[in-house]
Amino acid sequence: MPRTYLSGVATPADDPQPATKVYVDRYCPVGGRATTYEGTDGTSGTGTTVTTFARTGRTLHRVIGAASALKLEFQNWYTQPNSPGEVNNPNTVTYRAAVEYPAGKWRQISGTTTWSAATSYAALDQVVYSGSSYVALAATTIGTAPTSALGTEWQLVTRYAVTFVGQDANRRVTVTAGGSAVSLPLFLAVVEGQYLAVTTTVSTANAANVFSADIIGTGTGEFALDYPSANPTVGTQDLVDINVTTETSLGTGTRVPMPSAVLGLGRTPETVRSVGLVGDSLIMGWLDSELDSHKKGFAVRAAEYEDVRYRRVPQGGDRMMYWTAANAAKRLALVQPLTSVVCDLGSNDIANSRTLIQMQADAVAAWTEMGRQGARVFQTTITPKTTSTDAWATKANQTPVAPAYATGGVRDTFNAWLRAGASITVNGNTLTMGMSGHPLTGVIDISSAIEDTTDSHYWKSPGWTTDGAHPTAQGYDALAVAMRQYLSTTVLGVPLKHAALHATGSLDPITPASIGAADAATLGGYLPTLTGAGGVSEYILRGELAANIPHWAVNSAYAITTNQVAILLGYSGGFTYTGMRFYVTAAGTATGLVTCYFGSNVAALAKVNSDRTAPLNATGYKQVAFSAPVALAAGYLALLFTSTAATRGSLAALVQSTALPLPMGGQTPSGATGVGTAAATTAPSTLDMSGAGFTAIQTIPWASLY
Repeated sequence: MPRTYLSGVATPADDPQPATKVYVDRYCPVGGRATTYEGTDGTSGTGTTVTTFARTGRTLHRVIGAASALKLEFQNWYTQPNSPGEVNNPNTVTYRAAVEYPAGKWRQISGTTTWSAATSYAALDQVVYSGSSYVALAATTIGTAPTSALGTEWQLVTRYAVTFVGQDANRRVTVTAGGSAVSLPLFLAVVEGQYLAVTTTVSTANAANVFSADIIGTGTGEFALDYPSANPTVGTQDLVDINVTTETSLGTGTRVPMPSAVLGLGRTPETVRSVGLVGDSLIMGWLDSELDSHKKGFAVRAAEYEDVRYRRVPQGGDRMMYWTAANAAKRLALVQPLTSVVCDLGSNDIANSRTLIQMQADAVAAWTEMGRQGARVFQTTITPKTTSTDAWATKANQTPVAPAYATGGVRDTFNAWLRAGASITVNGNTLTMGMSGHPLTGVIDISSAIEDTTDSHYWKSPGWTTDGAHPTAQGYDALAVAMRQYLSTTVLGVPLKHAALHATGSLDPITPASIGAADAATLGGYLPTLTGAGGVSEYILRGELAANIPHWAVNSAYAITTNQVAILLGYSGGFTYTGMRFYVTAAGTATGLVTCYFGSNVAALAKVNSDRTAPLNATGYKQVAFSAPVALAAGYLALLFTSTAATRGSLAALVQSTALPLPMGGQTPSGATGVGTAAATTAPSTLDMSGAGFTAIQTIPWASLY
């Protein structure tokens, strides 16, 4: 029986559909820089297109998701920030491509990329040795020649030829104006965190014709070569098929032919783990610094912090009002099949005098289109916009752009509407985000990451912006750090993963083997209320945060030096609890008990359930299930741990409720206090934590985790 491939045909070559078909199947973005080609001038698109007969480009892509097969996608259209937002190029183009994996940055020594015995190479340097390409895994030893043997400083690079349905004898595929092409699968396995390189030659077959390309900066390892009058000769000139010997220096803003996405096939339908990033210049990364040879913006930085697979659909200057079915059809087709969509549109609508009522209507319409195939849609809050007389060195010399960005302006009222649930009326019923019939699942409230701490209408200063509308790299990363907590747990509904490599290229400071205050201090405000706390509680919050479930924590762990230790928790109302979870950091020698108390004040806490077994004799998470769900109004909760052995162990300073899901933007716990008790041996029916015998250990205030 012949094998059926994902497109439903016996073999990829049997697929009768045209090369312009966009194959979706179970493939999703697995390479960094999955994007659309963005315009720059907003009118004719001349800033987007490149006029030349042919150009070759090489681009590096970090693997953001393991896959067993790859496809490359190319687009013969681009976006612009006005209506219409999608523009077809006026002519057909052809593409040839190849993939190098694993790949690095070509290193030239004395004008050549041939390996030099007198040179110590850095990690990711790529060279030619005895006719083959090698990439350095780490800093190399001078004189140690590249070898493909395992365990060495080098790794052999393999070049994979990309093929298409309908290609010619030279593997060129023709893409009509406004069309897209997706290659046939390359059956290779790629590993998360490594890099692959794509070399692409695009031809317009006429020196006066144009093609679309992505903006890159000045990063080494990426380059472009022009062929002004003819296609490069296959096998001798076209770098798609041969090793590099020289590179062309790239100026900032150079447009290089590259795939609009590197798609991959995981072992499960991995579209479940993919998110569409829809937005304006903040998603585009305008004024961001370069990482991996391009500007990421806050959303891509956040996604790559957690190894979340993403599809970026940005356009500087874009507006919510432009995201209609007619105006954004191609982009909607890219993001609608994904599980979640994050939208940051709105700022340019505000700047162009859109009223609150108009923005609300535009937002609901856009969210509806983005979620039409079932994607969960999330909206970010709008960041400030100011002018300055001292280059944004101080708050005092900033002025919010009036009236829209000043106190009481449309930015304020739109953000307030979002935070209150973005209520709409449907069939006479008031719906808020997260409810059936409302197009918005939740709000990602991150604007405070770059706002002045005393007044949200101003930027933090100095060094957070250079134009009053876009962050510096510091600001982009602060937004990313604030957003990363949402991506896995809230947007995708899976535990935070912790990318092995951050968007900056550095190792994740928090790992299971290395947890402490020094690590926490490097987080830069990931959980602002815990920065600097360190300890196991910090790691648990980062690594085991379940979707929409509230947590409480205080600094460090509690050694049970007497028979009992209690943790008091303040909370806001609206939660329904099915149990509690805590963490044992140091095991005792016997099983103990845990008892839960609830009440409106600390002097009248009543036992909710009978004493529950608390296995304090083994490290790890411990679950305490309630006999029935408990719905709570605002008040206090206390967990009393009772040990029955002389060696009692220690508890992590964390309690996690096992609760029914919260709505996005719901209330969160207000505080946590650890208290010690006398050497009691049984749990009382009521608990007075304001009375004698209780000593406060730690107290921390809480801001929203959501």
